[in-house]
Amino acid sequence: MAQEADNSTGYHPFLTAKFHLGIGGFWPQKSLQIQVDGSDPAEEIDFEQDLGFDESESTSSLNFRWRYSKNWSLWGQYWTVDSEAGAILTEDIEWEDVIFKEGTFARSGSDVSITRVFFGRSIIRKPGHEFGAGA
Repeated sequence: MAQEADNSTGYHPFLTAKFHLGIGGFWPQKSLQIQVDGSDPAEEIDFEQDLGFDESESTSSLNFRWRYSKNWSLWGQYWTVDSEAGAILTEDIEWEDVIFKEGTFARSGSDVSITRVFFGRSIIRKPGHEFGAGA
């Protein structure tokens, strides 16, 4: 959504607002493959093919910014990607000294959650843009 600049300062509201809350969505591309010892590519387990993992899924993110002074701000971000799939194996899968027999139900998953905190300092502020650095 486009917003006009504040007439009194000429700055966009995003560059002057004390608090900002953003909710977003994205569709990460994923690839999950496991290889036991790295010596034989034929022993690689492809989870998308063997267990039906989706290569992409929708997820959401939450972003927050608190501008606690003219040039300093604190940012926070959170997002998560969870994957889980299962299938009845159509062939034997050997993993080191373990053999998963054809007809066995196998389930696998991975969960990644990211929480990030960022302190920022504005260096250049002009009505149309802002440039800064942070950690």
